[in-house]
Amino acid sequence: MADTSLRTSVDLLRLMRPAPGAPRALYESAPTARTGASVRSWFNSAPVAAWREILGDAEVELAVDAAVPIRVLNGDPSGTVVLAEHDGGGPFRLPVDLGALQHRWCWVELTGAPDLDGLRDYRWSVRAAAVLAAVVVIPTFGREDACREQVDRILAGTTAAEVAGIVVVDQAGTLAGSLPAGLAWDRVTLVEQGNLGGSGGYARGLWQARDHDGPVVFLDDDAAVHPETLRRMVALTGLAREPRILGTALFAPEQPDSPVATAEVVDRRRFQWGSARPSDAVAVAVAAGGTDAPEWAWDRGGDADYVGWWCAALPPGAARSIGYPAPYFLKWDDAEYGLRAAERGVRSTVVPGISAVHPAWRADGAAHWSMAPLHRNRIATALAHGAGRGVLLDSLVHQVKHALSLQYDVAELWELGIADALAGPDWLLGDPSGIRGRAERLLAARAATRDASPALPSPAPASAAPASAAPASAAASPGPLPRAALTAVLGLLRPPTPAAPPLRVDAFSWRATLGLDAAVVGEASAGSGVLLRRDPRRARALLGRALSSHARLALSWSRLGPRYRRALPEASTEERWAARFAAAGTRERS
Repeated sequence: MADTSLRTSVDLLRLMRPAPGAPRALYESAPTARTGASVRSWFNSAPVAAWREILGDAEVELAVDAAVPIRVLNGDPSGTVVLAEHDGGGPFRLPVDLGALQHRWCWVELTGAPDLDGLRDYRWSVRAAAVLAAVVVIPTFGREDACREQVDRILAGTTAAEVAGIVVVDQAGTLAGSLPAGLAWDRVTLVEQGNLGGSGGYARGLWQARDHDGPVVFLDDDAAVHPETLRRMVALTGLAREPRILGTALFAPEQPDSPVATAEVVDRRRFQWGSARPSDAVAVAVAAGGTDAPEWAWDRGGDADYVGWWCAALPPGAARSIGYPAPYFLKWDDAEYGLRAAERGVRSTVVPGISAVHPAWRADGAAHWSMAPLHRNRIATALAHGAGRGVLLDSLVHQVKHALSLQYDVAELWELGIADALAGPDWLLGDPSGIRGRAERLLAARAATRDASPALPSPAPASAAPASAAPASAAASPGPLPRAALTAVLGLLRPPTPAAPPLRVDAFSWRATLGLDAAVVGEASAGSGVLLRRDPRRARALLGRALSSHARLALSWSRLGPRYRRALPEASTEERWAARFAAAGTRERS
């Protein structure tokens, strides 16, 4: 019989109150004509089905201290049942067998109360061995204020029993000089090293924590995470019946009341990332702030191929059992790690009810150097994980779109990534930062083909006059997709029209610029942007390069696959990363 003398109460969920400026609906549900206020909200509903998947058929306990009568409910879109009722006026405890619950969520409702002021305490816990504290890894590069705020938030909101240490990996060397004189960050180790990208920052943190027995949490410097989110992740990671990588939903500052990403997968045919259930993306987009637990059907755990490293908890021993991040510098490192973990029997799960608020990634202007490693790493990951040639067809289709919609620099950056992948996996053993310099030099060399200046011609807005009111070469949108595509194809043969007035488009997408003669990419209110003009000669050259490079990739695919499958794990070992750290130079400050 197992020794239970060392078992203790571990909280799975504690009541979260609204953070300053956060949508109140994420924390509590307003009363209706039939009910009082409740915690059937994103942060305070108990995701009991997800807990059962992670913990097994365990018994958990609800503890409530309320000044008013309460009801405990279990529900989801298939129905709702009342588990218990209590008259209030003091503490109340309810044992709950996860295996016996019919529905996916549990919550507490305050009968007749207009708000949660009468709820003094609310928590779910489980009896288990004490959970090991985590080490939090935060890479940073030139975001001193965001990083300081991140560290201060964790230190103020967690104890040493929950977060044993924080490793800040500063790859710009600017953070220490920005700290107030005499500041003593307890539990913090500051490491300075040359810029090895996001994967290099996380790898360094994992290396620093190599002797730590508990979970390791990867956290972006500008991802706002409530300390309770960290505490819940650490508890679940430590209690999981089998090793598991846990992640969070993603909220954007521009859309703070609804998650923009939950469980994500890699489409094995196109080898592109996306929602585990695309049909749920619509539900998610309106869910957390405008609906509540009884209506949610998109909270499934276990569907994820990977979790985003804006906030992710790796299980104890992950560096030994899975390895270190792939030396990708930027993009696809989290997805590749999840796929590699799955091959070693470690699943990835996005846990409902925990989340990070993180700025959405977008390229600056018409193109960004990161597009080169993004595409290279996508192809390398596909090769290493046995994908078929469908990724090449998808890639070629997008390159055609780039060439037909004035996205010439994007196409050039993709070709740089393709050339690296086609040359074989030796680049995995080199300097991860090299791709950035080469991509930036490519863009600099092409800058003369773009007229980027604050004094741009006055562009027509996106809602300009219809195409019928302007000649075919004018900036007005060519209209429906078939007409725009035909205009773009004919534009490969038609001479450029330098005097064509540009159309302003806020987002650089192929659909927005397909068939145009000229466009200015950028916010209209900014008064500046990037001017793009149709260049038939360059477009034809890019199409030719794309056809050639994809044909060579297709012919080499079966030969390159085994090479990448062998090289990527070797390039991701502790020894390889230690050599990179030494080459990049390092300084550790306590």
